[in-house]
Amino acid sequence: MAIERVKTRIMEVGHNIEKDVIIRIYHKGIKNLFEIYSKIADKMSFFDNSEGNPTLIVKLNFKKEIESVDILK
Repeated sequence: MAIERVKTRIMEVGHNIEKDVIIRIYHKGIKNLFEIYSKIADKMSFFDNSEGNPTLIVKLNFKKEIESVDILK
């Protein structure tokens, strides 16, 4: 999805980011989310907004246990 978002931005404003950079930044962001931010957050909620309507996928509570999961489409 990240690569497609960049393609859309390129068409709109002409800004290009190489595919390997997008992948590297994406993986680093996911790593930071779980290794840094999940340790300092009280709750975390993950949404799929790829189709314009945010859908809750996973909600983590204080104990970092999964409260609910929705199947990705």
